[in-house]
Amino acid sequence: MVDDVKRNNEAYFDEEINAEIYAEKEEQPAGSDKNDDKGTEDDVSLKKAVFACLAANCASISMLQRKLGYGYPRASRVFDRMESMNLIGPFDPSSKVRTVLINRSEAIDMFGEPDEDLY
Repeated sequence: MVDDVKRNNEAYFDEEINAEIYAEKEEQPAGSDKNDDKGTEDDVSLKKAVFACLAANCASISMLQRKLGYGYPRASRVFDRMESMNLIGPFDPSSKVRTVLINRSEAIDMFGEPDEDLY
């Protein structure tokens, strides 16, 4: 059916729309996100996650979901960031939780005092 439509019809592109699309792409620097506040949001999420892990004395994606109310994508993104910063230990196949590699005073030096009294 698709092949028949392609053979019997001609494609029409509105040049004004194409010009707008390409202008938007050129205005954005490479690697930038449309949502510039995302970095700030992730920084706050990271800080909360670090202090939550310190309070629990372990780190897991499911713990971040429960304690902080994060969805899986956000929790896993923050978790990966904590791992890349060496704040939590590497994956251990025998356990679902990871070891927290920093202490509270080191976390305060990196992120400042926690914003909430949940920890």
